[in-house]
Amino acid sequence: MDLKRIYEDRKKYFDNLDSYLKEIKAIAKKECPDAKIYLVGSVIEGDYSIGLSDIDVVVVSERFRDRDKKLEVFGKLLKPFFDSPFEFHVLTPEQWETFRKLVKKYRAV
Repeated sequence: MDLKRIYEDRKKYFDNLDSYLKEIKAIAKKECPDAKIYLVGSVIEGDYSIGLSDIDVVVVSERFRDRDKKLEVFGKLLKPFFDSPFEFHVLTPEQWETFRKLVKKYRAV
């Protein structure tokens, strides 16, 4: 296992975060036009480690009341980012309201 290569692979996601977030937003909006996307966690707080931290992205939609739709969209988000530091949280608006109380900061994408 080449740790330097793993670090460099992860670093590209952090260095090009806005570009990847645009791609994530496009996927989410194609599937759920009402979707709201937020960046949360250590990245938005500025307290992250490229080698250890995830990039937490929350996708919120009314359509996620349908469990099958929720799983379908999660899969479509995960597929292009499977081997990346992105962690997706696919939530209904009510779930987001609860989740939001647990995060210090968030930013709309």
